Amino acid sequence: MSKGKRKLVILLCSVLIAIGVLFLDDEKKLSLVTSLGVMAIFAILNLNLLVSEESKEIIHKTNQKINKQSIFLDKKVNESSDSVVTSINNHSDRLAVLMEIHNQLLSEKEVHQEEDLLKVFLKIVEVRKLLSKRVQSFQNLNRSILETLRRFETEVVSGLVVTDGDEYERSRRLHEIVGSSDSHVYAVTFDNDEYLADFWSKVFAKEYIEANLDAVKRHGKVERIFIFNSKLIKDDDLGINEKISRNRLLRISKSLVQGGCKVYWIYKHDLTKELRENTTSFLVSDGTNSSESAGQCNGRNIRAYVHYDNQNVARALEERFLLLRQCSNEISIGEIQSIQASLGEK
Repeated sequence: MSKGKRKLVILLCSVLIAIGVLFLDDEKKLSLVTSLGVMAIFAILNLNLLVSEESKEIIHKTNQKINKQSIFLDKKVNESSDSVVTSINNHSDRLAVLMEIHNQLLSEKEVHQEEDLLKVFLKIVEVRKLLSKRVQSFQNLNRSILETLRRFETEVVSGLVVTDGDEYERSRRLHEIVGSSDSHVYAVTFDNDEYLADFWSKVFAKEYIEANLDAVKRHGKVERIFIFNSKLIKDDDLGINEKISRNRLLRISKSLVQGGCKVYWIYKHDLTKELRENTTSFLVSDGTNSSESAGQCNGRNIRAYVHYDNQNVARALEERFLLLRQCSNEISIGEIQSIQASLGEK
């Protein structure tokens, strides 16, 4: 059926419906409407059946494109949703970290601790801003911060810091231990391989002596033993390094004694064989913190270390200190001044 004929059929049906509605009784109206309805349905079905194969192919391809576009859009929407969720999670994690930092600051018992921590955070932010456009430097900064924190965390957990080969680092930590001591400090300087001249260098000696004197003012108990060859005091024929050692021994001893510390001297030849073979210098504070230089102890090589919060190590060093103190002589200001006078020193 052509398009024109279908229109004619529809028009004729409309006219017949109008006539039926105006002139026929109800029963005949129903019969006419039913017949015309069947004709209309047939016309519509016929229209659909007359669609050409080419048109069907076009419709099919169009539907495929629509389906593909729909799938693509669904995928984009899903990806976008995933991205939004990931971003929200990342920001939530960062917020949680910031809240943890905030809570930690609030929980600090002392105000200065909170201020110190804030200074650290602000300095990190400041440096990161300076390096924001330098990718490699920025990465190095992050790596350095993380490595330092991990190393510090390890030290806190184990309490042991091996400083073998880095006497400056050990000296720095000794300064901190003495500076934070609460009850007592026992220390021994064993002048082995010119250790007296090397350890008590001019800059460090001044700061370290001050830390010892401050500790005496706090708790009143700092005792130091110096072990050395008698020739430092009794002989005039000394090498340059030996003269430096003697000069530092006298000046350091005098400053410590004047400041209230107890200072003991021992000549190496006055030690028992066992004690003489233990060549390490060491320090112990408050019965918990301790340190020992590299050297020989109990027939084995000792690597330099600092030990925090270890009562067993501290107890062993305190026992050794007490044994050495039994062999030593406490030195007075008068004796030091007398030796200086005999040597022509002030």
